[in-house]
Amino acid sequence: MCNIIIENDIKLLFRADSRSPEVIKKIGGFSQSLSIDTDGTLGRFQNNKAIEPIIYVAETFGGMRRFAEKMPGERYYYQINSEGLNVARYRKNCETTLGRRNLALHLKTQKVLMNKVIGEGWEKMSDKDIRIVLTKGRHGEVSWFDLTTNVDECHIIGSVSQLHNTTLPYAYDSYPIIVGTDRIVYVGNKSTGKSPDPEKLG
Repeated sequence: MCNIIIENDIKLLFRADSRSPEVIKKIGGFSQSLSIDTDGTLGRFQNNKAIEPIIYVAETFGGMRRFAEKMPGERYYYQINSEGLNVARYRKNCETTLGRRNLALHLKTQKVLMNKVIGEGWEKMSDKDIRIVLTKGRHGEVSWFDLTTNVDECHIIGSVSQLHNTTLPYAYDSYPIIVGTDRIVYVGNKSTGKSPDPEKLG
């Protein structure tokens, strides 16, 4: 995993989700995010596939809200008790030169993501030039590191046994649960803001 920094003592995380509290309760919690093979993962990745499941989350309420505001349609806000879970934070992994180097090497293995972030020809670039583009952007564009840290993006990393079998038909309620409802609190939504009455889902 190219020395990505993983922490397990983060107390709270936040997620904006298109599914209502009633749906989350019905299926039992959060399972892996669908686009981890193409939209970037800080979990282990081999042969163009994620080999660990992740859930996209934010380390702050504000980061979650900024992400939700960029997305179409309603988004429901959830707070997650994440203590003891494995978490990789973009901001933490961007703190030092070594961290940024390791992060760039990790993302470099994800070809679909790199094609979207840098564009054609990136495979001929040096590791240093790739790191510079990921960190500073190119042609005035916002860099990948800025995009992710602006919304305080981080990833809850599940176990290999919780990875969904992509050969099965798509159905969210058939995915292995990574974060159960006992850890989830509904705290508002995009249209009305933060709720004065948080609701524990489990």
